[in-house]
Amino acid sequence: KFKGIKLIPPGLRFFHYSCGHGLTQGFFLFFGTNEDATSNYCIEDGPQVYVRRWDADLEMFAVPKRSDYDDDERYKMGVRRMDFDSSLGAYQPQDFVRW
Repeated sequence: KFKGIKLIPPGLRFFHYSCGHGLTQGFFLFFGTNEDATSNYCIEDGPQVYVRRWDADLEMFAVPKRSDYDDDERYKMGVRRMDFDSSLGAYQPQDFVRW
C-alpha cells in the first residue's frame, strides 16, 4: 500500500535503498522553494512531486520516460489533491537532526 514519502523538509536529499541482494543504490532530489532556487534548479509552484518508477528488471528506481508523461502528471495531480495521502509515509522530523 506504500506509495511514497510526504512532508520532506527543504534541501538536497539522498534517497537510499537496497534490493536485498547486497546491492545498494540511491539518488539525490532537491526540495525547496523559489527563494531556494538557483540557476541550476527550476522550482515549480505548489508542492513538489517527483515520480520515480520501480524497474523490476534493473532493480532500481527510474526517471519516467517521455511516453509516461501523462501518467506522471496524473500522479502529481492526485498527490496534490491528496488522493494518495493515506498511502504516503510522513518524513519523520525527529530524525532530521540525525541526518
